Amino acid sequence: MKRIDWARYSANRVYDHPISVGLRQKECLRPAQIQSEVWVETYDIDVLLTCLQMSDQVVLNSIWLDKDRFMACKHHLHRHRTVVVPYDRTAEMDWAACLHHMLGWFDEAGIPRENLIIDLCIRPAATEQFEVIRERAALAKALSLETMAAADNYAHGTVSRKAAFQDAIRFFKSIDVDYVIVSRMLEKYGLGHEIDDSI
Repeated sequence: MKRIDWARYSANRVYDHPISVGLRQKECLRPAQIQSEVWVETYDIDVLLTCLQMSDQVVLNSIWLDKDRFMACKHHLHRHRTVVVPYDRTAEMDWAACLHHMLGWFDEAGIPRENLIIDLCIRPAATEQFEVIRERAALAKALSLETMAAADNYAHGTVSRKAAFQDAIRFFKSIDVDYVIVSRMLEKYGLGHEIDDSI
């Protein structure tokens, strides 16, 4: 399991280790800042496209069930890794159906599946979801797709965030999640040793 630290964007920072950066509207990375893989999170499509043009080390985080967003980005996705979020806000499709539907977009555009990282869509803590997540991870692995999960999503709003982080990280390791996004809360609770920091 590989660790991606989440952080707010700083115009004065050089990103020299893999990190997921949240960009607000009209904020953009500068080429000199990108010295390692940077996962870019933004709703602003213009900002996203600008960042994708800067470096092959930019990972698009993410494409969800929004065909317009996919079409705007698809010409960049042959050379960029992309996080795919198989989530249908209308609830007409479940996670698996949504994944297959979205994979059709990428296949039709000729984008190699090895460029894709599948979000397992972790919700705030509810242990009954672990078996559902296990099934999702197994499906992604059967399709030879990499997976990611966000520990903070699981721990959000829990009474004991430390215990929730521990539960989430141990579970993610048990199902062989490829990438886990964590915040500095992990260090606050002294849990950094529980995941592999190498990438």
